Amino acid sequence: MINWRWLAGFWEGEGSCGTYKTTKHYYTLQVSITQKNIKVLRKIKVFLGYGNLLIRKHKKEKYGYLYFWGNNARYFLNKILIYSNHSDKRKQINKALNLDKKYVQPRKR
Repeated sequence: MINWRWLAGFWEGEGSCGTYKTTKHYYTLQVSITQKNIKVLRKIKVFLGYGNLLIRKHKKEKYGYLYFWGNNARYFLNKILIYSNHSDKRKQINKALNLDKKYVQPRKR
């Protein structure tokens, strides 16, 4: 059964996040989870209600890549931060969220 506590632990082992430059002036916050067990990624996607799932083949093995960005990534990271136990992953989350605040959220048009 998937819940936020389980998902935080799973993401700590299989996921990553960051704020990435997409064009000269724009950045985006992105979260990804890579896993050979594609059924688990499908269940996570259903639990979340969002995300894009790519299925790739590498050296005759399939693996899945679940990713999402923007508000969905922001919500996800703030939610799992509560349950995160791994100090390096907490640092990664905080760094991504801080860069998101600096570059993504204050967009001026």
